[in-house]
Amino acid sequence: MINPVQLAERQEGLTGTVPLCALQRIREVVRDDKGNINFELHFGKDEQGVVFILGEYRANLKVACQRCMQPMDLPLQGTISLGIINQNDAQNFSDRYEPLTLNDNEISLETLLEEEILLALPIAPVHEREHCEGSRIVEKYRPERESPFAVLKNFNRNK
Repeated sequence: MINPVQLAERQEGLTGTVPLCALQRIREVVRDDKGNINFELHFGKDEQGVVFILGEYRANLKVACQRCMQPMDLPLQGTISLGIINQNDAQNFSDRYEPLTLNDNEISLETLLEEEILLALPIAPVHEREHCEGSRIVEKYRPERESPFAVLKNFNRNK
Protein backbone atom coordinates (compact mmCIF):
# COMPACT_ATOMS: atom_id res chain seq x y z
CA MET A 1 0.00 0.00 0.00
CA ILE A 2 1.15 3.51 -0.76
CA ASN A 3 -0.03 6.80 0.67
CA PRO A 4 -0.13 9.28 -2.25
CA VAL A 5 -0.83 12.24 0.05
CA GLN A 6 2.34 11.65 2.09
CA LEU A 7 4.36 10.99 -1.06
CA ALA A 8 3.02 14.22 -2.60
CA GLU A 9 3.94 16.27 0.47
CA ARG A 10 7.52 15.03 0.10
CA GLN A 11 7.36 15.29 -3.73
CA GLU A 12 8.62 11.76 -4.06
CA GLY A 13 8.59 9.36 -6.96
CA LEU A 14 8.44 5.62 -7.37
CA THR A 15 10.07 3.59 -10.11
CA GLY A 16 9.97 -0.15 -10.46
CA THR A 17 8.31 -3.25 -11.80
CA VAL A 18 5.27 -5.26 -10.81
CA PRO A 19 5.04 -8.87 -12.00
CA LEU A 20 1.96 -9.65 -14.10
CA CYS A 21 1.38 -12.80 -12.05
CA ALA A 22 0.61 -10.57 -9.03
CA LEU A 23 -2.36 -8.95 -10.80
CA GLN A 24 -5.42 -11.22 -10.62
CA ARG A 25 -7.62 -9.34 -13.10
CA ILE A 26 -4.77 -9.08 -15.62
CA ARG A 27 -4.13 -12.82 -15.29
CA GLU A 28 -7.75 -13.41 -16.36
CA VAL A 29 -7.23 -11.72 -19.76
CA VAL A 30 -3.70 -12.77 -20.72
CA ARG A 31 -2.51 -16.08 -22.11
CA ASP A 32 0.75 -15.95 -20.21
CA ASP A 33 1.33 -14.05 -16.97
CA LYS A 34 5.11 -14.01 -17.29
CA GLY A 35 6.53 -10.55 -17.56
CA ASN A 36 6.31 -7.25 -15.73
CA ILE A 37 4.76 -3.83 -15.77
CA ASN A 38 7.49 -1.20 -15.65
CA PHE A 39 6.39 2.08 -14.14
CA GLU A 40 7.55 5.50 -13.07
CA LEU A 41 5.31 7.64 -10.85
CA HIS A 42 5.72 11.16 -9.49
CA PHE A 43 3.63 12.56 -6.63
CA GLY A 44 3.01 16.22 -5.88
CA LYS A 45 0.54 19.05 -5.31
CA ASP A 46 -0.47 21.56 -7.97
CA GLU A 47 -1.26 25.29 -7.58
CA GLN A 48 -4.80 24.53 -6.40
CA GLY A 49 -3.51 22.09 -3.79
CA VAL A 50 -4.72 18.99 -5.64
CA VAL A 51 -2.60 15.95 -4.86
CA PHE A 52 -1.62 14.35 -8.16
CA ILE A 53 0.03 11.22 -9.46
CA LEU A 54 1.77 11.59 -12.82
CA GLY A 55 3.71 8.89 -14.56
CA GLU A 56 3.94 6.26 -17.21
CA TYR A 57 3.92 2.50 -17.56
CA ARG A 58 5.06 -0.09 -20.09
CA ALA A 59 4.13 -3.74 -20.42
CA ASN A 60 4.14 -6.46 -23.05
CA LEU A 61 1.15 -8.75 -22.66
CA LYS A 62 0.59 -12.11 -24.33
CA VAL A 63 -3.10 -12.20 -25.31
CA ALA A 64 -5.30 -14.18 -27.72
CA CYS A 65 -6.00 -12.64 -31.11
CA GLN A 66 -9.77 -12.41 -31.31
CA ARG A 67 -9.74 -13.19 -35.04
CA CYS A 68 -7.64 -16.40 -35.08
CA MET A 69 -7.41 -17.15 -31.32
CA GLN A 70 -3.63 -17.59 -31.58
CA PRO A 71 -1.27 -15.94 -29.07
CA MET A 72 -0.03 -12.46 -29.88
CA ASP A 73 2.17 -9.89 -28.20
CA LEU A 74 0.38 -6.73 -27.19
CA PRO A 75 2.80 -3.96 -26.22
CA LEU A 76 1.16 -1.35 -24.01
CA GLN A 77 2.48 1.94 -22.78
CA GLY A 78 0.60 4.83 -21.38
CA THR A 79 0.58 7.83 -19.14
CA ILE A 80 -0.99 8.21 -15.73
CA SER A 81 -2.50 11.52 -14.68
CA LEU A 82 -4.57 11.13 -11.52
CA GLY A 83 -5.80 13.68 -9.03
CA ILE A 84 -6.87 12.68 -5.53
CA ILE A 85 -10.35 13.90 -4.65
CA ASN A 86 -12.77 13.46 -1.82
CA GLN A 87 -16.50 13.11 -2.38
CA ASN A 88 -17.18 16.74 -1.35
CA ASP A 89 -14.88 18.18 -4.03
CA ALA A 90 -16.14 16.08 -6.94
CA GLN A 91 -18.19 18.95 -8.41
CA ASN A 92 -15.27 21.40 -8.55
CA PHE A 93 -12.58 18.97 -9.66
CA SER A 94 -10.18 20.07 -12.40
CA ASP A 95 -10.30 18.23 -15.71
CA ARG A 96 -6.48 18.18 -15.83
CA TYR A 97 -6.53 14.85 -14.00
CA GLU A 98 -8.59 11.70 -13.89
CA PRO A 99 -10.28 11.61 -10.48
CA LEU A 100 -9.15 9.06 -7.90
CA THR A 101 -10.82 8.58 -4.54
CA LEU A 102 -8.95 6.84 -1.74
CA ASN A 103 -9.96 4.88 1.31
CA ASP A 104 -7.89 5.98 4.32
CA ASN A 105 -5.49 7.91 2.02
CA GLU A 106 -3.98 4.64 0.77
CA ILE A 107 -4.09 2.61 -2.41
CA SER A 108 -2.41 -0.56 -3.52
CA LEU A 109 0.23 0.16 -6.14
CA GLU A 110 -0.72 -3.08 -7.87
CA THR A 111 -4.39 -2.05 -8.01
CA LEU A 112 -3.53 1.36 -9.43
CA LEU A 113 -1.40 -0.13 -12.21
CA GLU A 114 -3.88 -2.92 -12.88
CA GLU A 115 -6.68 -0.37 -13.38
CA GLU A 116 -4.58 1.62 -15.84
CA ILE A 117 -3.64 -1.49 -17.85
CA LEU A 118 -7.24 -2.73 -17.98
CA LEU A 119 -8.42 0.65 -19.23
CA ALA A 120 -5.75 0.61 -21.95
CA LEU A 121 -6.57 -2.87 -23.27
CA PRO A 122 -8.36 -2.97 -26.61
CA ILE A 123 -11.80 -4.58 -26.53
CA ALA A 124 -10.78 -7.15 -29.15
CA PRO A 125 -7.03 -7.39 -29.77
CA VAL A 126 -6.17 -8.73 -33.23
CA HIS A 127 -3.04 -9.39 -35.26
CA GLU A 128 -2.27 -7.17 -38.21
CA ARG A 129 -4.29 -8.52 -41.17
CA GLU A 130 -1.21 -9.72 -43.05
CA HIS A 131 -0.01 -11.74 -40.03
CA CYS A 132 -3.33 -13.32 -39.05
CA GLU A 133 -4.49 -16.72 -40.25
CA GLY A 134 -8.04 -15.71 -39.32
CA SER A 135 -7.97 -12.88 -41.88
CA ARG A 136 -7.14 -15.30 -44.67
CA ILE A 137 -10.04 -17.56 -43.71
CA VAL A 138 -12.47 -14.65 -43.60
CA GLU A 139 -11.31 -13.42 -47.03
CA LYS A 140 -11.50 -16.92 -48.52
CA TYR A 141 -15.14 -17.41 -47.55
CA ARG A 142 -16.36 -13.84 -47.97
CA PRO A 143 -19.08 -13.83 -50.62
CA GLU A 144 -18.50 -11.73 -53.71
CA ARG A 145 -20.93 -8.85 -53.71
CA GLU A 146 -21.98 -6.86 -56.65
CA SER A 147 -21.79 -3.13 -56.21
CA PRO A 148 -25.19 -1.60 -55.44
CA PHE A 149 -24.41 0.94 -58.17
CA ALA A 150 -23.79 -1.70 -60.86
CA VAL A 151 -27.39 -1.38 -62.09
CA LEU A 152 -26.71 2.26 -62.94
CA LYS A 153 -24.20 1.37 -65.66
CA ASN A 154 -27.11 0.20 -67.82
CA PHE A 155 -29.12 3.31 -67.12
CA ASN A 156 -29.60 5.46 -70.17
CA ARG A 157 -29.34 9.17 -69.40
CA ASN A 158 -31.07 10.25 -72.59
CA LYS A 159 -34.50 8.74 -71.93
